[in-house]
Amino acid sequence: MFPDDPAIASLKEQSRLAKHWTNPSWLRRPLTEATAGNRALSAGDPVAATEHYRKAEELGLKSVFAKFNLAMAKCLEGENPANHYDTR
Repeated sequence: MFPDDPAIASLKEQSRLAKHWTNPSWLRRPLTEATAGNRALSAGDPVAATEHYRKAEELGLKSVFAKFNLAMAKCLEGENPANHYDTR
């Protein structure tokens, strides 16, 4: 991208026309759960992390992210995530 790129002008115009940027509730809820799972994982609590990650997936978190998060929790538990998911 370069300073005179038309995409920059287009984005600036879209931004100017938008009253405000929104993060719809349907997106916030799974992200809130995933973030809570990340915090639990960072605190060394894979059980709580797993609960949050499963809830995030139920609320609409993309499956690929949910599976990756759950695999991290399993690793922290000392399990091999490959035993729980089809890795093909």
